[in-house]
Amino acid sequence: MTCALKNLQTRLDILNDIVTAQNVLAEMELADHPVAAALLERDRIKTILMAAADAYDDLIATKQFCR
Repeated sequence: MTCALKNLQTRLDILNDIVTAQNVLAEMELADHPVAAALLERDRIKTILMAAADAYDDLIATKQFCR
């Protein structure tokens, strides 16, 4: 369960970083800066979301050891 939880947390952390970067860049009026696309990883968001969904499924499928 620890590994499944760690995988999910890692993917959620990445998504959180992207959203935070979007907000910070927008507040600083830098969203259209040429480097912004690299920071926001727009081309990877779908892949990261799918990986997070898979990690969530793995976590849910993990047998519980306590109730």
